[in-house]
Amino acid sequence: MQKKSFTAPFWYLIILGIASAGVSGYAIHQLSLAMPDYPIPPLFKVVRFSWSVIVFGEAVIYWKIRKMNPYRKTSWVHVLLFTAAFLTPLYRPFLKSVMDSHYSLAATAEMMKAVKQAEMDVFYILLLLAHGFFASLLIKCYNGRRFGPTISDSGDILDNELLDGE
Repeated sequence: MQKKSFTAPFWYLIILGIASAGVSGYAIHQLSLAMPDYPIPPLFKVVRFSWSVIVFGEAVIYWKIRKMNPYRKTSWVHVLLFTAAFLTPLYRPFLKSVMDSHYSLAATAEMMKAVKQAEMDVFYILLLLAHGFFASLLIKCYNGRRFGPTISDSGDILDNELLDGE
């Protein structure tokens, strides 16, 4: 019986990529409305949409490995960590509202500097962890696919062990 292909991460990343492109487009549109006399640099647009390109690229890779991916937990860990990294900028307004209700304006402003640094740290840690899981998944999926075990026809068991270890 052949195992069903695993396409859930592909579709999840497609949805995340569309959301990311929408947020980037909205941000660029709002910026152009806020400063109509100032043209938006093309490099800024490229940087804003680079996240979407990365997400769509990973979705394509998930599509390519869908039939040889038995590592579903690793796939979901990658996708969820990647999503958590994508959502880290949304934590700051929540923290600011909590701080505003408990601290003075000056204290909140000072703490927000630390919050912004922590946000960047968390983002990069989540991104590195997610791509560590993704690299692990790709290594597991492609390990032994292209090069099968080498079998020596000499009949000597030690030759087979030495060749398999290479």
